[in-house]
Amino acid sequence: MIRFKLDENLPRDALRPFRSHGLDVETVWGENLGGTTDASIIKACASEERVLVTQDLDFSDITLLYNSQIPGIIVLRLKDQSSRIVISVLERLLVYLQTHDVTGKLLIVSEKKIRIRQKEQSEND
Repeated sequence: MIRFKLDENLPRDALRPFRSHGLDVETVWGENLGGTTDASIIKACASEERVLVTQDLDFSDITLLYNSQIPGIIVLRLKDQSSRIVISVLERLLVYLQTHDVTGKLLIVSEKKIRIRQKEQSEND
């Protein structure tokens, strides 16, 4: 089962869709990681085997998947970042994730589409 960590830039209501889908979800603020470096958040996600969900575009760099053990990254790139829109987009995303794997992928999610960038498999993987 996929496990998630929500970044501090998401509304606290963002927990609701994950929990209503019965998913294992933690938050950056709930683990006292608020205000820490991006590297610390990546390290925490990697050690806990959690996919990061964030609105921070700094995490949209595909090399983060190569340079860490983070299982996946989901970046919400929304024009309207109101709680209502974030929750709506997360609900749609969670339906998508019921049939699609995020492992080894960077998903850039907008109001209308999901763009997927995948970590290339090396011969040693």
